[in-house]
Amino acid sequence: MQIYFILVLIVSIIHVIEEYFFDWINFVNENKNVLNLNINSIKKFDFILVNSVFIILVIIANIVHEKHEIFSLSIVFLIMINTIFHVVPSIKLKKYMPGLISALFGYMPLSIITVVIFTFENNLSLFQVIISFLIGMLIMALPCVYHVVKTKLNRKR
Repeated sequence: MQIYFILVLIVSIIHVIEEYFFDWINFVNENKNVLNLNINSIKKFDFILVNSVFIILVIIANIVHEKHEIFSLSIVFLIMINTIFHVVPSIKLKKYMPGLISALFGYMPLSIITVVIFTFENNLSLFQVIISFLIGMLIMALPCVYHVVKTKLNRKR
């Protein structure tokens, strides 16, 4: 199972690199009104902060996956959900969103395979899988909450 979590880490690093070099920050800032994002402009610091925390979570999942299955599976669900966050805007805007390629061809197949194999190898119940999915959703929501809170605090000044 370790190989799947190592692959999740590798694909996650590739994904962040794709977002960075193809200017995800600029893409979101230019399209935030069309995407109904009521936030201030995203800065490089925000991108680095959020993605650093993300990579740390993936590394932790690599280390603890044998004993903390729900947490580790939630990180796999997180990357699956992140794919949707790239596909939907790309379809809506009819253009490439940085991170889309690694999400579609890395995250999605790897997360599906990992969820299935990890669930069966660890005899996880449906309840445990659902809880993992919900935690993955919650973790995915944290950067969104961060940007909304930051925007509200900046507007009060």
